[in-house]
Amino acid sequence: GSKVQGQEGFQNLITGECQLEMYLLENQSGVDDHTADYSADRINSAQKYLRSVIESDTVDSTKQSQTLLTCDVNFEAKLLLAKLHSAAKNSERALDYYTKAELDIHPTADASPRMLKMLAEAFCIKAKCLEAGLHSLSKSAYHEREAAILTAYHRSAELCLRYLQDMEYKKGLPSSSSGAGTTSTSNLPSPTTTCNSSIGYFLEHALQTAPTLLLKKNMISDAIVILRKFLRLQELSTLQSLRQLLSRQLAEVLLRAVCEQTYSPPDAGVPKSAPIFM
Repeated sequence: GSKVQGQEGFQNLITGECQLEMYLLENQSGVDDHTADYSADRINSAQKYLRSVIESDTVDSTKQSQTLLTCDVNFEAKLLLAKLHSAAKNSERALDYYTKAELDIHPTADASPRMLKMLAEAFCIKAKCLEAGLHSLSKSAYHEREAAILTAYHRSAELCLRYLQDMEYKKGLPSSSSGAGTTSTSNLPSPTTTCNSSIGYFLEHALQTAPTLLLKKNMISDAIVILRKFLRLQELSTLQSLRQLLSRQLAEVLLRAVCEQTYSPPDAGVPKSAPIFM
């Protein structure tokens, strides 16, 4: 029945996700390398499993048997397929999956750490896909696309910070086991975080890129908020180089873009906006 189909969809999602993440780990240079081998067996296998989730869910929806879990699995499968096509340098196909998933309006208020990380990655990948065809656009379309890129990176950085804050908070809590017989994607760790505590390429890229783009648009307060929030987090050895980089960036912003009248200490709320003095 629908319960069995739901379990099968869940299993296909996890299998497809593992295959995709293993492919990305094995081809890390492929993140920005146009010679990435899209015909690799692993990524083809990942695509097959993830597409089967969406196809089976489409059949289920005609019977009005969708559950909350089924919707979550369908949504995550679309995000992972977008990630897959981005790795294959098919930006338009990736963006199409984000549109189908309605990424921009997906609720985040009660998102689990796993979902926060997936959403943060998705917005970063979306931004990179939007960047891919940026310079071939007309002037008006260029500025519109540029604004969309900034929004995506900003949202990615904010979600990444929420993810890191959630993980930091949960480290101080005793572990609790879920009820027997329950299955939920929200309780699963992402394959990219099971082997080590690195947050991964996309989240690091968003945390580096978002403040830079915000500063270019003279959105100084927003940039400072992101930098300060990250630097308040517990130090991790895997993020030491990123912490040093963002510390330098914050120092440069405060020295060059904020004057005595507009400076706000870290605990005094959001700093006032000011023109960049460069």
